[in-house]
Amino acid sequence: MQHRIWDEVPHQMHATMTLRLRECNVYGIKLVQNIIRELLQHCHPILLPTLH
Repeated sequence: MQHRIWDEVPHQMHATMTLRLRECNVYGIKLVQNIIRELLQHCHPILLPTLH
């Protein structure tokens, strides 16, 4: 009985973790994109001369 439970639990946990990670990745990517966009907007006039 206990062996049966231990077979199923990791599988369910893995499925949940994968789903959570996928949600986190999507959210994280959007967050990073927003931060980069804001940084570029603020630093663009400063960075432009140093890049060329």
